[in-house]
Amino acid sequence: MRLILVFFLLLKILSAQDLQTLLDEFKYETSKQIANKTKKESLGHVVSFTQEDLEMMGVKTLKDILKILPKVSMQTNFFGASNLTYAGNPNSISTSMRLYIDDQELSSVQTLSPWLLYANYPMEHISHIEIYYGESTLHLGNEPAKLTIKLHTKRAYTVSGGILRSSISRQNSNSTTAVYGNDIDDTSLLFMLSHSNVNKYAHLSLKKDEYKLSSGFTKVQKENYLGLAYDLEPDYSKSEYDQYFLEFSKAFNEDLGKVYFSFNQTEKNSTEINQEGILLASEVDFNTFNLPKELDEDLTFRKYDFGLTNIFDFKNYSLYLGGAIKHKEYDINRRDITYFDNTTKSDVKYSNLKSETIYSILSEHSYKLNDSNILIANLKYDKYIKDNGFKNFDFLTSRLGYISALNENYSLKLFLTNTFTPPSMFEIDFASKQKKI
Repeated sequence: MRLILVFFLLLKILSAQDLQTLLDEFKYETSKQIANKTKKESLGHVVSFTQEDLEMMGVKTLKDILKILPKVSMQTNFFGASNLTYAGNPNSISTSMRLYIDDQELSSVQTLSPWLLYANYPMEHISHIEIYYGESTLHLGNEPAKLTIKLHTKRAYTVSGGILRSSISRQNSNSTTAVYGNDIDDTSLLFMLSHSNVNKYAHLSLKKDEYKLSSGFTKVQKENYLGLAYDLEPDYSKSEYDQYFLEFSKAFNEDLGKVYFSFNQTEKNSTEINQEGILLASEVDFNTFNLPKELDEDLTFRKYDFGLTNIFDFKNYSLYLGGAIKHKEYDINRRDITYFDNTTKSDVKYSNLKSETIYSILSEHSYKLNDSNILIANLKYDKYIKDNGFKNFDFLTSRLGYISALNENYSLKLFLTNTFTPPSMFEIDFASKQKKI
């Protein structure tokens, strides 16, 4: 009797293992198929990680991937924020890198860099990752970038229920992430919630037929490390960032075209105190050397984005056309500066810039010479309009490309690009008042 019972227990365990193996194979194969569909070879030199890659590598946050990317380096900057820079470049704020979660671009309105808020983004709900080296915004319709990272979320049916992960480290830090996904008739739902000592993240994706609603929330708390302290040792520093976004899109032309509208808002609250002084160059009286000793900020940044794209496919030729309007706003709710002599300035403005609007038109022409060779030509026109007397400007970004599939494992890509990197609101704030930006 006991032998029979043991036999049935072993059979059940083996059956469960076989079932789990089949589920894993289905999950990984689905991830590979989706990755092959989303990958756009014309965007540049691409490095990709499938869901199987991410799980085998034990990837928990985006930073785990950023650390191993070629040609770049993950470091901590003066403000205590994780920062991805090009190898050999100074560890300053990177303004020429962009991050997407699905189709939502999440770079900071203030600095154009996404790493402060998203370096520690959880990976439990991510299906695969694509990293594009080169001028990829010709196709994506955003500010110019030399490096673009796209995080693609899982399909709800590959989650089919829930995922829960909790961890505790030796440094007394803890994190918990929950993911839920389900398909109900023709509606797909994916939800992620993550909480740790200093970061909170949430993501929601709801899709029905050709309509899709995406939203997310991010909360990051940190100290400013060296900050702006004159002696590189601030007496007290704390920063808190809250960001949320909402995007609504509708696909058409068999998912080759899309119209979308998105809204993004970031709240920044920070305090820095240093009795030895704070180096705010625009606020230093060099005659009396009356340095600031306390800086309190409450700032709001908003971004509205509307766009339309479509792909026209022919026998050996395809044409991608798109247009976008992006409007950014910068509000100073409070910026108080206290000096050595205990005087205080309220609502200080480093510059008069309050808003910026970008109009973009873009196209990509792709001609297939044969099954293995493709010629590509891109054009993108951007018009930047700033308020309060700042200089408006426009720029034409162009690129020629050639892609050759040598065999199943190797391909040759050649690109010639003419582009630029626009100044961020952060750079304009801290630029010399004599410059015309």
